[in-house]
Amino acid sequence: MQKKFIDHEDYDHLISSLSGDFRPLINKIKRLEKHAELTKNGLNKKDLWDKCVEWINPTSQNKWIIHYGYIRYGKKTKTHFYPYTEFNTTKGEKAYLLISKEYQHGFNSAHLTKSAGIKFSKNSEQYFGDFLLKDHWTISVFRGHFFFSFRDTVQNNDLTPFQIIHEFAGNKKYRLVENFVQNEKWFLYLQSNGVAMIKQCSNYLLFDTYISIDELKDDQLDAIKNHLKQLDENDYFPTAINLMEGPGWRKYIDIERIIAFVNKVKSKNPELGNKLEAEITGYWKKYYP
Repeated sequence: MQKKFIDHEDYDHLISSLSGDFRPLINKIKRLEKHAELTKNGLNKKDLWDKCVEWINPTSQNKWIIHYGYIRYGKKTKTHFYPYTEFNTTKGEKAYLLISKEYQHGFNSAHLTKSAGIKFSKNSEQYFGDFLLKDHWTISVFRGHFFFSFRDTVQNNDLTPFQIIHEFAGNKKYRLVENFVQNEKWFLYLQSNGVAMIKQCSNYLLFDTYISIDELKDDQLDAIKNHLKQLDENDYFPTAINLMEGPGWRKYIDIERIIAFVNKVKSKNPELGNKLEAEITGYWKKYYP
């Protein structure tokens, strides 16, 4: 795929071309996870992150870069995979495409092997894009310009494509502000340092550019405030935890809502609630000294 040129802002045929890669790619990831299970000794002491392998589909010759790592959740260790491929647009711009799996209550959308099987058959009449949409698979396309604008905004030119992709591989349920549309097509997508301007299509998100919080206009800020206010308690909590890492968002975080959520968890499960409270206290002290 990296050798093909794709029409600028027209990625539907690119999505369709992934149908031949999809099943063998997921099988490759499952084999990686199975092998990785044998190498987890000692991971309780620290997270293991940013391992990387390259995989080429022998049929299509498309090359995928698969980043993965282990993250500790108490006594459990979960594996996250981030498979992406690069390609070129007809304008000569390098771009990247990430495939991930969304979960209703999952803040991160990279637990690919935790899905309930793959029912798509590349030989069926079912359109691959419709399958992705129905089964909550997410395709994210990142323009080369997006990487430049993100690096410039956060003032870090050393960030790799994967590091930037990882920042935006979260559940869009918590980040996408859908009550504001700019120029009839651009939505706001929240991140701790600012806002990505994206185009939401039926089967993918196109990440076009990135702006800092200081660059937001009043109507954009009002839309974001309303978005946060309308989130229910289960959605507000993970969204707030993510955004509070950025100093510009802290004045928009409602600490009372966070406290109320923790108290509700404590009333149902004291042990879990107390642990959550301790973690949030530490988190709050870290970002709100």
